[in-house]
Amino acid sequence: MAGENIKMVSGQTVLQVPHLPGADAAPGDVLIVGGFPFVVQGTGLTNGVLGSVAAKGGVMEGLSDGTNVGAGAKVYLTAGAANAVSGTGVHIGRELPDNAAAITAGQPIRFIFEPDGSTNP
Repeated sequence: MAGENIKMVSGQTVLQVPHLPGADAAPGDVLIVGGFPFVVQGTGLTNGVLGSVAAKGGVMEGLSDGTNVGAGAKVYLTAGAANAVSGTGVHIGRELPDNAAAITAGQPIRFIFEPDGSTNP
C-alpha cells in the first residue's frame, strides 16, 4: 500500500500497540490484523522489526470514495482501496460533522478513529 493513505490530523490520546510486521509498511498504511484496522504512523515499519501501530483514538483523515455516509455515521475502509472511506468494508470510525453534506470521490474525509471489528458488505 502507498504511504499517507490515512493520516492523523489531531489527537493526543492514540492507543498504540506493538506489531511485528511481515513486510515493510509506510506511514498512513492501514493493516488489517484479525479483522481490525491499525494505522501505521511515524516513520513506518520495517519487515521483522518490532514497532507499533495506532489501534484507536484521534482524528484521522482519508480520501472518500464518493459515498456520503453523513455526520456521526459509521465509516468503513473500502476493500482494496486503503485510502478510500465509505459506507462499506471494515469499520474504522465515525464521520465528523465538519464534512461536507455531499462528498465526492477523492475529497478528504475526517473521522474519529474507533474501529470495532465490524464490517459492512
